[in-house]
Amino acid sequence: LKSHDKLTPISMKIRWIDEQDQEQQWNSWEDSLCGRFGATKLLPCRSTDIQVRFRGQPGGRKVHGVDRRRKCAWTKQGEEVVCFRTPGDEDDGRGIDAWFELRGPMTHCNVWRAWNTQNGGQPAAWEHWPDFPAERIMEVPETLKAADSAAPWPGRAVQASSPQSEMPDDEVLATAVAAAMSRLSAAANVLVQTRRGTLRALEDLNSELTKQWYRVNSGNTVAAGLAVASFGALFTAPPVGIALGAGSAAAGVGTTTGDILGESG
Repeated sequence: LKSHDKLTPISMKIRWIDEQDQEQQWNSWEDSLCGRFGATKLLPCRSTDIQVRFRGQPGGRKVHGVDRRRKCAWTKQGEEVVCFRTPGDEDDGRGIDAWFELRGPMTHCNVWRAWNTQNGGQPAAWEHWPDFPAERIMEVPETLKAADSAAPWPGRAVQASSPQSEMPDDEVLATAVAAAMSRLSAAANVLVQTRRGTLRALEDLNSELTKQWYRVNSGNTVAAGLAVASFGALFTAPPVGIALGAGSAAAGVGTTTGDILGESG
């Protein structure tokens, strides 16, 4: 959820059914991790009967529905409610990565653009975002790719099992467990490789920062030594003291510049 013009503080309310068939609710306005003009919520992958509503704040004013394909003309549907995985819907296996962008003042706030990046090229009626940024499209994690290549997700096979199934329930469950273990093993291997790569990157970063620390501290030591020598020489040999002072300043500036360049690089 994001506000396009930030004219109105906004919030999002989500209601869903979890895998234990328990109703859950969440309100971004009550979540300290969410801001006044944006919010993000991750739901469990097995969530169903998901309903998303929007509010203008303060006061919790309901956001009215609009037709996004007709320049956001007001509709007669009343409150804007976006639903996912409602009872009776066919499970097509597509995921949910929904983006909503609101705009307008308090009395005319509406969902200006909305899009599900996982719609598979078949947008739902509520979706309309012609120039959706490509960089926002969610990439499938490498661990999940490895798991999918090893074996299909066994959940649907278990859900579809029944006394009329060709295989007995015990055999269905055994097959599902074997598939789950294959997926876990493949995903774990990718995760281990990713961890090793992360450790190598952190070791390289630590080495570079250690070298930078030595350079900076050596330069500061030289600058301080020249400054002390300059102060003492001013009383005995002023020209030498001035030269030492200039050298101290140059060393200090050079050290600071090098430190800044090292951090920005």
